[in-house]
Amino acid sequence: QQEGASNGNCAMSKAAFTVKAFGVCLAVLGLTLVVASNVLLGLFGIPATSEVWIRVVGELVDDFRSLERTRLRSPVERDMALARALHSPEFHLVTPGGNTRSRESYLAAVQTGAITYLKWQAVEIMVRRFSDVVLLRYQAEPETPSQAGGTSSFVCWHTDSYELHKGS
Repeated sequence: QQEGASNGNCAMSKAAFTVKAFGVCLAVLGLTLVVASNVLLGLFGIPATSEVWIRVVGELVDDFRSLERTRLRSPVERDMALARALHSPEFHLVTPGGNTRSRESYLAAVQTGAITYLKWQAVEIMVRRFSDVVLLRYQAEPETPSQAGGTSSFVCWHTDSYELHKGS
């Protein structure tokens, strides 16, 4: 039984609440950096700036969230050209059961229908950016066809890393 579940109702665990609250804080911070960066700087006693880089940091966070949602949609829509472009050659899938798949194995399974997604939703994507790496962490709920003819879904955690290669 899922932690926090009782009588058919699924209560959010303390850890999940903390992660969700952190994601909301990051989203608010990113939006503030884009829309009102000097107000935020003033709260910390930092002089106002006309530099655009403070806004760029806020936009990059949202860009990576958008990129990740697009990457998740590509196998649902079986857009293999887009999926291939958005899954790095170094991509490795580690399933909740501990199995692994390379990029080629995963994309081939999606293309042939061995893996079929009906829906894939990510919740509150948290973004951590370093000089040449961006880390994303979020809960997702993929929905797949079930063997009984209906649908099946489950909640899982994702941790993805994007690396800057050769300046791009």
